[in-house]
Amino acid sequence: MNTNNKYKNNSHLSKDELEGFLKEELSDAKTIEVGNKINSNEFYKEAVEGFKSVPGSINSLNQLQRSFSKTKFKLWNTQNFIISILITSVTALTIVMFNGFTSKINIKNSNNITENNILTEEDKIEIIEIETASDISEDKQIDYIETLKGQPETIERIDNKSYEYIQKLSSKGPVAIKITDISIINEKIVNNKRYTYTNFPVYYLIDLKAVDYRLVYQNKIENNEFQIGGLDPKYANPDEVNNELHTLTTVLYTYKDFLRRALGKFKKNKYKEALFDFRIIIKQYPEDLNAYFYGGLCYYNIGRNTKAIKWFDFVINHYISAFDAEAEWYKAKTLLNMNKKADAIELLNNIIEKNEFYSKYAKEVLASESINSEN
Repeated sequence: MNTNNKYKNNSHLSKDELEGFLKEELSDAKTIEVGNKINSNEFYKEAVEGFKSVPGSINSLNQLQRSFSKTKFKLWNTQNFIISILITSVTALTIVMFNGFTSKINIKNSNNITENNILTEEDKIEIIEIETASDISEDKQIDYIETLKGQPETIERIDNKSYEYIQKLSSKGPVAIKITDISIINEKIVNNKRYTYTNFPVYYLIDLKAVDYRLVYQNKIENNEFQIGGLDPKYANPDEVNNELHTLTTVLYTYKDFLRRALGKFKKNKYKEALFDFRIIIKQYPEDLNAYFYGGLCYYNIGRNTKAIKWFDFVINHYISAFDAEAEWYKAKTLLNMNKKADAIELLNNIIEKNEFYSKYAKEVLASESINSEN
């Protein structure tokens, strides 16, 4: 096959023709006509195979069209239609793999496995939107180094209410944890440093703070990964990787290992890949703050500001306070990116009033020329 001509558009295929063909709504004569167009063009053939591999994905294309019409794609023309076919067909494999995982999440002693872990149409649309997003410029990213620099020292402050919450959350039975001695906290405050506080134990993975769900989670996470003859592709012969069929092998992860994997991708600036892992965690543990907080940073770094705000708000409004200060600070930065200065200024003033770690940074931002300018 001449790959240079692979995507040559010999005969135009309209969106209505494709939709009608996939939904089997065309007349016999029209079906033959459209089928000939598809068969005469390798690009169309691969796109149709992509749609067929994910039932209902034509609806994702319609949603994508509406999304484009709200952004920079003001006209839904032939070029945009071709782009959308490419996006959706390329994303099909991602959706299949993600759906394959969520249907096999290992939740022992649970009756809720199917209802909570089916890949919905909303999930499919979100996967497409993540895949089509672009990283913001590196100088504006909140990357691993920037996150470490802005990571405050966190003090655990476990009171009676927090103790009871942890015990109720645990699926592993009673949790051995002590009520915090407040005098120790007061002694640290005298040192004239600014801290953040958490009502739930934390620990650190690759130097990043994490809520210590190891105390309360007991179920392992299953992930379906492509392998060749039982061998991870990165260790296989290149010819085998190119020519042999890859098989899906189920790999079991502890929560800690899977979180480390996701944070490792974040560290390498692989924000989209990290997001897919964080979404997998949330599928199994819908209130997981580690996934929501670092996932919010990933959304910020791929320019999905509205989604980042939503995930930061989830963190801020949750009972566990481990990431409250960080989420408020990064939400303020996101609001500034969106040019919502009034909302950002209000939040920055709230941060200052708390007189914690980010207060001095909030003062610097409010004093800056950029936030006081008209534009």
